[in-house]
Amino acid sequence: MRPAMKRHTLILLALLSLSLFRVTAAAAAATAPVQPGGSGATDPFVLVQGTWDWANRPGSCQDNPQTLSLSADRTKVILEYRKPVINPAGKPQKTEVYKILDARAHLLHAQVEGETKKDKTGQPVTYDLMFVTDNSFCFHRSDWGKTQCTNMLVRCPGSAHP
Repeated sequence: MRPAMKRHTLILLALLSLSLFRVTAAAAAATAPVQPGGSGATDPFVLVQGTWDWANRPGSCQDNPQTLSLSADRTKVILEYRKPVINPAGKPQKTEVYKILDARAHLLHAQVEGETKKDKTGQPVTYDLMFVTDNSFCFHRSDWGKTQCTNMLVRCPGSAHP
């Protein structure tokens, strides 16, 4: 096999493995609900807290990471950027709040407060924060295919760890 073909085959296998891993994570997330305040590696209330940034991005965890924390009553996830970002409306934004609708092992199901994006039925889209490991997760939007997910976010070094 030629080196270029070998490399393409390895890349394809890696992408297929990642897709299967995401499907497995989604299936694991469909287990019984967890209670806020629990502990352990599957508890999304423990896993979500910390500073995160997109994996494999130049300047990841340096330029503008995002800190995720829980509200005092543990019904919301607060996402705060170090520096403001431009939102879809073209305005600077430093914070986004996700109302937690459900929590399951390795998964938080949430909706952005004031969400304007709609699904096919006209309902505001929701998001799953799907934890693949203690230190990585992706966002899945309710109007996407079952295995579709954003690129991975990774826990930044020195960030709170469960």
